[in-house]
Amino acid sequence: MVNWNKRVASFDDNRIKENEELLAVGFLQPEGALMKASMSYGIGGIIGMFVGSKMQKRTDEKSRTDRKGMAKDFPGGNIIAAVTNKNRVIIYEQNALSGKPKKYLKEYTTDDFVSTDLQKRKLAHLLTVNFKGGGVISFDIARGQDIETFIEALATHRR
Repeated sequence: MVNWNKRVASFDDNRIKENEELLAVGFLQPEGALMKASMSYGIGGIIGMFVGSKMQKRTDEKSRTDRKGMAKDFPGGNIIAAVTNKNRVIIYEQNALSGKPKKYLKEYTTDDFVSTDLQKRKLAHLLTVNFKGGGVISFDIARGQDIETFIEALATHRR
């Protein structure tokens, strides 16, 4: 199992402040990303990569135009979200090759995440996040990561 906390902690631009502790990290993919990836692998080779990439880009663009409120400005694509004990949620772009954080994108407070709902599924779990002021986003969660700890950190560190 990937240690996401270690990947974020070792990232040079992690934005973790002095006396701040990293509580949990989640690897979040746009809803439908894992299904599209498995379809592109089924096609195989360069054509499969091209088809999967195009399918994912269209899904990302459509989901971003449908978003409302705070969700409208939430970063798209594969992201890594880190929750700290100082009520911060730090968002990073994920490097597609290494899986490590690629660059810092944005920061939120745990209060910005009003509620979460996790639906466990066979291929990938679905995490739906409701934002303060409206807006909802659903993410694919690859099986094998400790997403429950991430959800608990969001919930218990709201003010």
